[in-house]
This record gives sequence, C-alpha cells and structure tokens, in this order.
Amino acid sequence: MRSVWRARAAISVSRLYTMTAVHQRLGIAKAARDSIERSRQSSEFKKEPKMRRLSLLLICLLLSFALVPAASGQGSGFDRCSEYEVLVLLNSLIDLEVFDFSPVETIDDVILRGSALLYARETSYALLPLCAEAIAMQRRKIQLKGDLIGQTALRLAGVPESANPYSLRFPNLLEDELTLALTMITGERSDETVTEERRLPSCSVSENAALDALAKDFEAAYSQAREAGDDGMWINAVDQILNWRIDNLSTLPDCLEAIELGYRLSKATTDAGAQFALGHADVAPEDNPYTAPLNTWREDLPTWRDQLQLTKRENQGAIVFALGPASTLPACSREEIDAAYNVLQNDVLDLTRRLSNPGGTADLAQFAAAHMALRNDSLAAAPLCADVFEGYWLAGQALGDFIAWSALLTVGYLPDRNPFHDQKVEKVRQLKAWIGDTQDFLETAEIDETAAPADREAPSCRDGEVAYMIGYAMPDFDRFMDALFDQSEDFDVLMIIEKSFIFRDMLWRNLPRCRQALAVGMAMRQIVGDLMTSISLDFAGVDTEDNPYIEEGRRDREGLDDLRLELLMTTESAASAIVAGDYYYVTADPYVNIRACASTSCAIVGTGRHGKGYIVIDDSSDWYEVRLDEGQTAFIAGFLMSKTKPNA
Repeated sequence: MRSVWRARAAISVSRLYTMTAVHQRLGIAKAARDSIERSRQSSEFKKEPKMRRLSLLLICLLLSFALVPAASGQGSGFDRCSEYEVLVLLNSLIDLEVFDFSPVETIDDVILRGSALLYARETSYALLPLCAEAIAMQRRKIQLKGDLIGQTALRLAGVPESANPYSLRFPNLLEDELTLALTMITGERSDETVTEERRLPSCSVSENAALDALAKDFEAAYSQAREAGDDGMWINAVDQILNWRIDNLSTLPDCLEAIELGYRLSKATTDAGAQFALGHADVAPEDNPYTAPLNTWREDLPTWRDQLQLTKRENQGAIVFALGPASTLPACSREEIDAAYNVLQNDVLDLTRRLSNPGGTADLAQFAAAHMALRNDSLAAAPLCADVFEGYWLAGQALGDFIAWSALLTVGYLPDRNPFHDQKVEKVRQLKAWIGDTQDFLETAEIDETAAPADREAPSCRDGEVAYMIGYAMPDFDRFMDALFDQSEDFDVLMIIEKSFIFRDMLWRNLPRCRQALAVGMAMRQIVGDLMTSISLDFAGVDTEDNPYIEEGRRDREGLDDLRLELLMTTESAASAIVAGDYYYVTADPYVNIRACASTSCAIVGTGRHGKGYIVIDDSSDWYEVRLDEGQTAFIAGFLMSKTKPNA
C-alpha cells in the first residue's frame, strides 16, 4: 500500500534556501569587521553619516552579543542556540535596530531619541528562541539602548567621563569583547537541535519565592535611589540603580519564570537609570520619556507572575514573543462576517453531517469531490481578516479530518480506534462554537454595515516574522515531509498521522498573522492535510482518478516554492535597501502626506514628520515607494525627501 500512495504523491522535498540563508546572514557578520574598526572612535550616536546602514545594524547586533559573556552560552543552564535559532535571533532584532543615526548634540535630541527607542522597543516584533544566547541577548538589548541614552544625557549635562556611572561601569560600552561576539555568531553550531522538543523547567517553589522577593526589592531599591538623587544629585541615583541591576540580574536562576522576570527587570532598571540621568540634565518629569513606562513597570512588578506569558502551553517550546506585539489581521466587516457565517453554518456543517454515514467508496469519492468544490469556491474566497480567518481555518481542518475518518471507518476502524476520531470531534466542536459566537455577535454587536475597503489587506511580514518562518515553520514542514517519505522498514503510518496533527496545531498557534507568512503557512497546512486524507482514501480503496487530493496536492506543492521565495524576498528587499544606502529623510515641514499609491489623488494613509527617516524601496520615479514602520509600503513625493537629514 505504501508504494501505491507514494507513487501517486511523488513529492520532491526541497530545502528552499534555509541553510543558505543562515550562512549568508552569518557571512555578513564577518564582513562587518572593517566597518566596526572604522567606527571604534565614535560613540553610538555619532556614527559616520555615510556608513552603510546594514553594517551599522550588524555592529549593534554583534556588540550587543559581546557585552555579556553569558550570551555565548557558557555558564548558562539553557541550551546553546542552533544555527537556525541564531538566524532568528539576528533577524528578529532588525526592526528594533533601524533608527535615526544622526548625532545627538542637545538634551532635546536625547529626549527625542529616547522616545523613539522606547517606541521601537514596544512595537518591534521579535520571536526569540528560548536558548542561552537569545535569553542573554533579550536582556542586554534592552539595557544597551537605555544605557546609551543615560550616558549621553549625563555627558551633555557636563558630567565628566571620570564621574559618569555608565562610563565607569561600562567603560567600553560598544566595543568590549568583539572577538567573542564574532566567534559566537560564526562558530560551529549544531543544526540538529529539535527545537519543538525543548522544554524549560518551571521554577521551583523556593526559586519563585526568591523571584517574588526580587521583584518587590526593586521598588525598595528604586525608592532609595530616588532619595539619593534628592536636591538634584540624580547622578547618585543612577549609580545606585545600575549597581542594583548588576548585582541582582546575574542571580536569576535558569528556569522559565525567571526569563519573564529578567525581561521585566531589565526594562525597569534601565528605564530608571535613564530617567534619573535625564533628571540630572534638568529634564522635567512630564517631559521625561522614561517616566510613564517606568511607572508601568513599577505597578506591574508586584503581580508579575499573574501576567506570565511564558508558562502558557503554546510558549513552552522554542520561541517567545519577546520585544513586542505580533502582527494582527485587520478587523472584518459585517458583510464578511455574515458571508462566512452562512458558508460555515450551511455548507460546511451540512457536509460534515453527510460524512457521518459513509456508504462505501462511491460515497467517499462524492464526498471528496464535494469537499474540493466547496474549498475551491466559497472557502477559497475567504478574506484575510481576523474572525473570518479563524473560522475558515477550523473549517478546513474539520472537513479534511471528517473525510479521512469516514474513509477509515469504511475499512473497519471503529470510531474510538480511528486516529482521526478525536481530531474531527474537537475541530467540529470548535467550529460550532465559532458559529455560535458569531451568531451572538451578529445579533448584538454594532459593527460596520458596509464592506471593508477594497485596498485593505493583511500586514506585510516584519523581519522577525520572516525569520520565524525560515528558522522554524519551514524546517518543521520539511522534517515532516522527510518522515512521510521515510523508506525504512519501521515506517509507521499512524505515527505520521499523529505528526500531522502536531504540525498543524503548532502552525496555528505560532503562524505570524502577516500576509506572506499566512500564504506559506496555509499552503503547508493544506498539503499536509491533503496527504493524510489521500492516504486514508487509498486505504479505503478509492481509485486514483476519484481522489482529487492527489492532483490538488501536486499543484499546491509546485506553488509552495514560489510562496517561500516571496517570503524570503520580504526580508531581502529591506536588507538590500539598507545596504544600498536608500535611506531618505522627510524635508517637508512640518510633515508630508503618505499615500496609498503614486498620485495626489490616492488616499492618505499617514503622515511623516519633518526629519523622519524611511527605507526607500524604489526611487526611480517622482514618487518614492517607502517601507513604513509596520512593514507595509506606501508612497511619498520624491521632492519632499532627501538622503541628507534636514536641520531641525
């Protein structure tokens, strides 16, 4: 039987640039050495204005790794990152790194730069692996930016280097241990780590008690530091809070909850230091960009364990949402929700009811044809908006499971012994719950009666989201396909079916809600599901010509290569723009209109303030295509932009 369905499927599993992309990324790090050496005498905020942006970006990444020896993975109880995870780690921080590199010469400049970095820290998206270098990097990345703000503020306030707490404690803030950083990034690594099987231990009762005490102790340390800064001597407060951070963050145990607390305390202590430093420079509290976020951390820390993100079941694997919120799909209009509700309530549930009593191979062939017709018609037209996407994803899984269950039922698999039984029951339950919730929503909620705008679409993927797909989702898919076509004697069909359930559940939980990732993810999920359904129909004796999943799967697999390439080009296009120096500033004062297309008749999608910088994707016409902060592209009149930053 195996040879029959293998011959029918005839898949060629491609690796699609995953390891090539890794080595290209790591190779860039070596090329950055000369750029680093040229800038050794410059501060972080006095970079050579014509230096390539990508080199600057990598300098920050490399040196951030170097600043904490634990980032090398030595002395940590966490697993060292694999090659895939290093790629994810590097790429996931690109959004945070692309910021204004112009010199900082006044306290007002420091305030603006601090505000921009805080905004980038909270909105930049990263999927960081739960491995040693990434955990250390997560903390140090937060600390580095705030420390640079604090150090610069004290310098501009007239504090000499010999009395600046940042200069004394971190004398080579951007230059220490460069060799260690390059070794960590380019050294030999195993690509055999099965990241989805990595599980970090939860902290013990005594460890959690110590963590709670540490969280509470921060408030006491902060209050003492504030007292030390009375009468304007905030430099003493900076010294005390930095000392507390150095003494205490190094004591965090290697367990799950400690990662979350380390993330929060890194923010709280660093923001406190920057707040005190700006206070020493006579910045009023209401003008200090660190006042509001610091107050938030102080309020949250006493109950930090109530807000844990890392202990949820879906986040105990390889990745965490570390630096900010993920991309989200746009809201659906009432018309879209109505249409989806009718399709799922009538067409989909009707087909599941018919599938409950298969009469034989003829019925199975008819069911398969009905499923394919429904999928290629109503379900294929699903818009990429939040609520509808969830309903259609559930419908796709429920129908595939139901047909596979029906096929195995006809060959004697009792319902409770059928490998698809639990899945089809659960997916149909979830689907009915979605339908019930949607019905209640439509009856009670006040939502837009009109259709969604024609030009509305899912957001473009950020670099961290692309990195997740390259580093995790695509290799997981390839490993599944390898297992499916394993030629060994101990091949187990039931084991493969179980692996398909694991893969698609993982994909649903972690698939970034952005356009290119969704296209790849939905294609991979459909391929896996169709293969399992095709195997089940083959078991039931359905002829090849009556099995539509074979031809459909072949087309899907041919299209997947193009989708994956498009996903990779999402990152490469942004990187190429940085390398080429295509970074422009707005010269219009006070702002410029940003439009959906290259004409003054196009809709205004936003504004860009005077001096704001953008990566320009295309400057070959009168309208420049720019990449916005959230990843999507838009257009700005070219005569209102310049590669030279305008004077304030």
